[in-house]
Amino acid sequence: MPIPKPKKDETKENFFSRCMSNPTMIKEFPDSDQRGGVCGTAFDKKTNKMELTINLIQNFSVRTEIKEGVSYIVVPIVALVEGVHNGSGGAVLHSSAEIQRTAGEWNGVPLTINHPNIGGDNISALNPTIMKEWSVGTFENVFYEGGKLKGEGWFNIEKLSQISVETLVKIKQGEELEVSTGFFSKSDNTEGMWNGEKFEGTIMDIIPDHLAILPNDEGACNYIDGCGIRDEGKCETCSLNIKGEVISLVQEGIEDETIDTEGGEKKIEINVNEIKKAGFYINELSHSKLREALLQQVNTMDTDGTMHFLREVFDNYFIFEKLSTEGTQLFSQKFSIKPSNDEVKIKGKAIEVREKVEFIPLEVNKNFKIEEMVMERKELVETLIANEETPYDETDRDSLIAMTTEKFDNVLKFVDCKCKEEELVVNEKKEEEEVKEEITVNQEEEVKEERTQLTYAELLESATPEDRDFIQNGVEMYKQEKIKAVDALLANTRNPFSKETLEEKSLKELKELATLGNVPITYDGNSPDSAPKVAKIGERQHDGSGVPVVKVLSELIKEKN
Repeated sequence: MPIPKPKKDETKENFFSRCMSNPTMIKEFPDSDQRGGVCGTAFDKKTNKMELTINLIQNFSVRTEIKEGVSYIVVPIVALVEGVHNGSGGAVLHSSAEIQRTAGEWNGVPLTINHPNIGGDNISALNPTIMKEWSVGTFENVFYEGGKLKGEGWFNIEKLSQISVETLVKIKQGEELEVSTGFFSKSDNTEGMWNGEKFEGTIMDIIPDHLAILPNDEGACNYIDGCGIRDEGKCETCSLNIKGEVISLVQEGIEDETIDTEGGEKKIEINVNEIKKAGFYINELSHSKLREALLQQVNTMDTDGTMHFLREVFDNYFIFEKLSTEGTQLFSQKFSIKPSNDEVKIKGKAIEVREKVEFIPLEVNKNFKIEEMVMERKELVETLIANEETPYDETDRDSLIAMTTEKFDNVLKFVDCKCKEEELVVNEKKEEEEVKEEITVNQEEEVKEERTQLTYAELLESATPEDRDFIQNGVEMYKQEKIKAVDALLANTRNPFSKETLEEKSLKELKELATLGNVPITYDGNSPDSAPKVAKIGERQHDGSGVPVVKVLSELIKEKN
C-alpha cells in the first residue's frame, strides 16, 4: 500500500492535511490517531528529522458522576498486584489465582481514609456505625487483569471534603496516591521464594472488607509495585529497551548533523522507577501473542518419551506441564520480552511446583429458588428497618437489598451480636428479679413454717369440742401442779430461789429441784402435817387423788399438725 510522501519543502502541517485526507490512508487506517502516527513517521523519515515523543500524563484521569442525587469523583485504582507484599501479616505472597478468584467480591466495599481503627486496633469497616464514620465512597466495577485487581474509586465529594480535604485536592490534581487493601484471610504458613523474594506464607480465603486510601503513607503493595490510584495505558509513539532499572529509547538511522548521535543512533535513558511514577505508558506484547510465543517455546521442550503443555501465563513467568513415563509434573519458568522486536526469551532454570486448588462452599440451599431468596432478603431488610434497635432506616433499603450475600450476612451477624448483648442485659435483669422473687418466696416459706407453731388460742379454735375440754382441763391441772410445786419448794428452808425465779421454771425443772432437795409435793389438799405422799406423774392414788395423764402442749400441737 503506497503511503504518501512529503514533497520538497512541504511543511509538516500541509503534509499532514494531505496524508490524513488520503482515501487509501482512510481505508487502511480508519482510526485517526493511528493514521496520524503513520503520517508522522512518513514525514520524519523523509526529512531525516527525529521527533521522539514520550507521552507524560498525570497519574490518573478524573471524572465526575451523579448517582442517586449525590456527586461523586471517580478515579481508576489498582488495588492489588500479584507478588510478595510486606503488610501487617508479614511478607506474604498474593497469588494471581487468589486475586482473580475473589475479584468480584471487592465490588461495593467501602473506601476509607486510612484503615479504620479504635484505640489503635484495626476494625472492620462493614460495621454500620464505623461505615458511617469512616467511609468516603465505594470500590466499583472491579475486575482482574494480568495479575492485578483493578477498578474504580467512587468518592462522595461532600463526605470526602469533610473527612480529608487533602485527599480530595490530591485526587483533583492527579497526584500520586497510595492504597491498602483491608481483608480477612488465612495463610498456609509455608515459606518460599517468588521472583527472588522470600515469603513466609501464601494468602488464601480472602474476604474483602474495605480499601484504604493513604494520603500520607505507603501501602504494602506500593506505587512502585504498581498499586495505587493510577491509570494504565500504552505509549503509541516510542519503543523502549529495558535493562536493569534504566529504559533506553533508541532512534536509528539518524543523519542530521545537528543531533548528537552515536553510530547513527539517538539514545535517551530514563530510570525505570521514575518513569513508572511519572505515569509513562509503553507498548506491550498482547496477551494472545505472548501466549502464542510461549506455546512455541514449550513445544520445543518435547523429546522422545516426554510431552509438554502450557498451563498458565503470568507477567514474567509461566507454568507448564511435563508428561512422561514418570507421571505428570508442573514447572514454573521465568521469561523476558525484548521490546525492540517482541522476542520472548526463557530465563533461568525451571522450578518444579505443585498446584493447590480449594473449593469453597457457597452455603446456599440448592433447593432454594431464586425468587424465594429475593423474597427472604426483602423480608429481612424490612425487619432490619422496622427494628428500632438497628441503625437502618428507609434510606438504607436499596443498598441492603443490593448487597452481596456475604456482606448482608455480616450485617445480620452484627445485628444479631447487638441483640445478643441486649438479650444478655435483659437476662441479667431477669435473673436479678428471679433471685429477688426466690428470696421473697423463701421468706414466705419461713413465715409459713413459723406459723405452723399455733398459738394456744388458735389451737383451741381449731380443736373439736371434746379435745378443747381436754386441753383446757389439762392446762388448768398443769398450772395447779406447778403452783403446788413452787409452794413446796418455797416452804423448804434450804431453797435458795425466789418465787419469781421458780415460777419461770418449767414443771419438770421444779420436780427435779424438789427431788434434789428431798421436798415432798402433795396434791390431795392435806395440811403440811399430813403424811407426805410422793406424787408420780400419770399415776392415780388408791384414794382417787393424784395427777391425771395430761399430754404436754407441744405434743398436742404436733399431733394436730
